[in-house]
Amino acid sequence: MLVQANSIVTCQVTSQTTFTQNADAVVQAASSMLASEGYGVLSASESDAGVLDTILSAGYISFQVTLQIQVPTAFGAETDVLSIVENAFYQVAGSYPTSGTVTSVTPPGGTPQATGLPSFSPTAIGGSGSGITSQVQATGSSLFSGLQSLGSTALIALAVLIIALVFVVGYSPNTRHVASAFA
Repeated sequence: MLVQANSIVTCQVTSQTTFTQNADAVVQAASSMLASEGYGVLSASESDAGVLDTILSAGYISFQVTLQIQVPTAFGAETDVLSIVENAFYQVAGSYPTSGTVTSVTPPGGTPQATGLPSFSPTAIGGSGSGITSQVQATGSSLFSGLQSLGSTALIALAVLIIALVFVVGYSPNTRHVASAFA
């Protein structure tokens, strides 16, 4: 489908957080990158994984985002716009989005036209279908997003603490006495 200049394209992307950026920060950075290239990001809404998926993710959390983008120029196909959006997420997150689609294109002054491409469901990433109430999900997501935003600072503090403990234990007279008993 031809995308006219100033059309509004609705894209959905599944991406992941970085070690130092939660989903909000990744979406904000990708939106800023698109805006700096002349693409108007009219709205962005995200949904992240359920609490269990968050706990098991080892720091990198998958999330879905739906963006409404006003394009500055015409494109030969809606997937061309999707490629630009996916590239913005790649630049921010350091990995290419695992999936992406364009659900509709609204030409200037027109009504939204479905592209025929499938849209995502929130249960695909463990969102509302994970069996946990939304209140618990919201609390857990806030907690884990906050912990994740500590990122490298917390990691550095933990490393310094471990080094300090090894130093204290290693030079303790009792530790040397116990170690010489095993030698």
